[in-house]
Amino acid sequence: MVNSFHKKVASKRSQTTGKKSRVREKNLFRKEERAGAFDHVPADYLGLTSHALVELYEKAIALLELREIKESLKIFNLLTLLHPYSSDFWYGLGQVLREDGGVQEALKAYAMAEMIDPDCLDIYEEEIDCCLALQKDEEACRVYKRMLLHKKTIVDFEERKDEVKDIEKVLFLK
Repeated sequence: MVNSFHKKVASKRSQTTGKKSRVREKNLFRKEERAGAFDHVPADYLGLTSHALVELYEKAIALLELREIKESLKIFNLLTLLHPYSSDFWYGLGQVLREDGGVQEALKAYAMAEMIDPDCLDIYEEEIDCCLALQKDEEACRVYKRMLLHKKTIVDFEERKDEVKDIEKVLFLK
C-alpha cells in the first residue's frame, strides 16, 4: 500500500509542479517497513486509506496553486500528523511554509523530509535555499556536504549536475 501511495503522490507532484518526480519506482521505505516503523501510523487508526491521503495531498497542492496558503497549510500540517513518514508531505509543508514567509519553519520541514528521504536532490536544494535566505551560510555548506554523501543514491544526480554546480557557485563564491 505504501508503494502505490507514493507513486500516486509522485505522479501528482510532477503534474502540478512540472518538476521531475522525487519518488522512484522502488519502495522508498523498505528499511523502515522491515523495522516495523509503519505498523501504526495515525492514519491507520483513523481508518484512512492511502487513496484518502492522496486526495488530501492533491487538495493541498491545488490550494497552494490557487494561493490559498492558509488552507493548504492546514492540510499539509494534518498530512504530516496522519502519515509522518512521508517525505512528500514534509516537502509540501516546507513549500507552503516558505510561501507563507516562514523560512525557518520551512527549513525544519525540509530537514524532516531529508531524514526520511536522503536521496532527493530537490530537498537539499530547498534546504540550502532556506539556509541562505536566513544567512546561515555554514549550515548551507553542511547541507551541501550531506547531499554529496548521497550523490550515488540520488536518482537524478548526474542528470542534474548543472544544478549542483549552480549550488556550488552560490555557496563558495559568497
